[in-house]
Formats: sequence, structure tokens, C-alpha cells
Amino acid sequence: MINQATRVAFKCSMPILFCAIFLSAKAQTSKRRSVVFLNNGDSAFGWIRYNGWSRNPETIEFYRDSAQKKGETYSASDLQSFQIFGYRAYQRAVLPHLVEGVLPAAAAGDLVTDGNSAGAMDTVFLQVLVKGTAASLYSYKGSAWIFYLQDSAGHYIGLQEGDDGGKEGFKRQLRKAATQVGRIELFEKIETAEYTRESLSGIVEALNGQQKNVAYSSERTTRHYLRAFAGPGIGLTKLSVSGTEDFLQYIHFSNRITPSFSAGVDFTGSGDFEKSVLRLAVTYSSDYYNGSGPATTSTADQVSYIIKQTNIEPELGFLYHFSQTTRWRLYAGASVGYAFAFYRENQMNQTLPEGTDKNYLKMESGWINAHLCVGVRVNRQFECSLSGLILGDFSEANSFNLTPRTYTFSVLYHFVKSPKGK
Repeated sequence: MINQATRVAFKCSMPILFCAIFLSAKAQTSKRRSVVFLNNGDSAFGWIRYNGWSRNPETIEFYRDSAQKKGETYSASDLQSFQIFGYRAYQRAVLPHLVEGVLPAAAAGDLVTDGNSAGAMDTVFLQVLVKGTAASLYSYKGSAWIFYLQDSAGHYIGLQEGDDGGKEGFKRQLRKAATQVGRIELFEKIETAEYTRESLSGIVEALNGQQKNVAYSSERTTRHYLRAFAGPGIGLTKLSVSGTEDFLQYIHFSNRITPSFSAGVDFTGSGDFEKSVLRLAVTYSSDYYNGSGPATTSTADQVSYIIKQTNIEPELGFLYHFSQTTRWRLYAGASVGYAFAFYRENQMNQTLPEGTDKNYLKMESGWINAHLCVGVRVNRQFECSLSGLILGDFSEANSFNLTPRTYTFSVLYHFVKSPKGK
């Protein structure tokens, strides 16, 4: 049972706690988990400073550690490609020079290969919208959006908005691409296409046929990930007693080691919420409390009390990763749970008069509690955490409170591998 003071503390503190964690998650650093692919074929995981670019970047700042102060600057000439997990991916391309950010009319709808076209050429980062085996789609934002279609041979085709009868008509180019890959059934869809990222992405994905032929789609980079986990824990618990029961105030419960086991799923966000985790878990614990002391101020009358309790506790928690490298991630969080309690033993022993009284204290069969925790994820699959029970009691009567204080160390294994860099 939760007494009045605990109820007030619970209602006041938990909203404040969750709001504080939520606001801290929203105020995340601009360094985002990323991977870069260098010209020599090597790759490196780390972080890229990203604040939601409105145009294609000319250079990027790459950090091999999130705590690193000074990063490495890369231009389109230095990299083959890079990806900011949960946000965007970019690929280097050598294309006809853009006049004031606009594709020249002569290049619209023409075949453009890296470095082989006449005239001035630019080396740029194109944003990857769809990466497929048969066709890929890229975009470049200058003074207007420009989309590029890439065929299976790696040739770029500049798509530019205009009348379908003109040379620059993007629908003509899409019909030609559909014919080349044997997907003429897409003609009807192409006729209703618009010169937008969403419309063109859907058509290019369809050009690749089966979904397995699409290695990357920007429309799916904001997916959330479910990861299952399970693992044992060991806790140090102590029971404190308060209230108006005279004999109870002299009983002292000693510290005890208790085993536990947890299993559940993590719902991990992406994009602006890549550091946030919503955790749904069920924890089994076996608690043993043994206390003794005088029943009154006289030491002649001794009382001991034994409580053997089994808890099955579903809980909902929020975790925030506040520091991370490519190998580990530190987090802090809070959770609220409801423990279904079963009592294997609830017994008082007294010396004067000598006797045993079972179920002398009435216990709750279910009780609300709250935890705070800190932990570390290592190599994406292993997790170590330390949690503390901060609110909750399981006494049924208003005349006394049995308040546990438990600190649990857990080792968890995550069964589902997260995507690279996550």
C-alpha cells in the first residue's frame, strides 16, 4: 500500500522526472552517429556534426569520438560516401557544373557519366534517396531541387521538371528506365507522378522490383527498432518500518542479497530521438527480509519477523544515452512498475509470550513502485545497469509502512543486433 505522503511524492516527482529527461533528450548535441567511406576503400564509424542541412553540404566535420572537440574536415573529393544513421546518406558524384544551383538545360535528361561530359564539372555530395540494383535516385538542393536517376551501369541522368513533350520531361526518362528494366506496367504510375522526393522515390523503388533489391531508402531511415533482451541481476535490499505499531518501531531488518531476472524489449527511436529508448520489461525477483528486535523498550520480549516475497513486475521505462563512442553508450533513466506480490512466508515470532503468528501483518498483493537507473551498453549487445528502488511500499494497513530499498546490478544480453553504428 502507498501511504498518503508517498502518494504525494510519487505524483509530484514522476511527472517532473519524466519531463526533465524528455527535455534533455530534445536538447541533444548536433553530433550524429555516422559512417564515412574513404577513397582508399576504408570505412570509419564516428559522428558527424549535423543540424538539418537545407542544402547539400560542401564539407562535413567528422569525429571519431563523440567527446572529441576538433573533428576532421572532409569534402566531396575526399570521400566516396557517408551516412548519418537515422537521417541521411550522401554519395560523391562528378556532374556538369550547376549555374546558380540549377542544372543546365543541355544536361537535363541527358546521360551524364562521372567526368566524361563536356564542359565544366563539379564534384558534389548527392543525397541518396533510393539505392537499388537496377536504379537509384539522388537529389541536389541548389536554388531548386534537382533529381538524378542512376542506372545499373552507374550513369547519372539529370531529371528536370518540365512538359512531358519536351526533352527535359522527367516522365519520359522514367518510362525509358522502366522499359530498360522490363517494368512497363509502371507507365500508369509514372503518368501520375509528381516532381517530388516522395513521388519519384516510390517509382524508383518499384523499378528495382523486389524489396530485397533496394539496399537503402531515405523513406525508411526514420524507422524505429525493437530489440529483445534478457538477463540476470543481483540486488541488495533492506526493509524499513515506520508507523504506529509499537513493537514494529524497534525491529531492524538486515541487508539481504536477492536474485532477479529481467526480460523485455527496447523501442529505440531514430532521427532526433536516436538517443531515446522506451523500455518495456518484466522482472522476476525473490526477496527475503529477516528482522528482529525488542517488542517494547524491555529487551526481555524479543520479536523476529520473516517475509519471503516473490514479485513479478511489469514496468515501463525511459532511457536516455547521454554519452557514447563506437563501442559503448552510457545512459540514465527512470521507470514505473506494478509488482504482483506473492508471499511464501509472512510470520512473526515472539518470546514473551512465546508463539508464532502467521500473516500478522497484512501485505499488498500488488504495489506501485518507481526506479532510477544508470547503465552502459557495450558492443551493442551487452548491457550492465545499476537501478535503485526509490518509491513504493507493500503494507496494506494505514498504521504502518514497509518500505523496501533495493539496489540491483543487472547484466543483460540484447538478442537482436542493431543496425551498423546504432
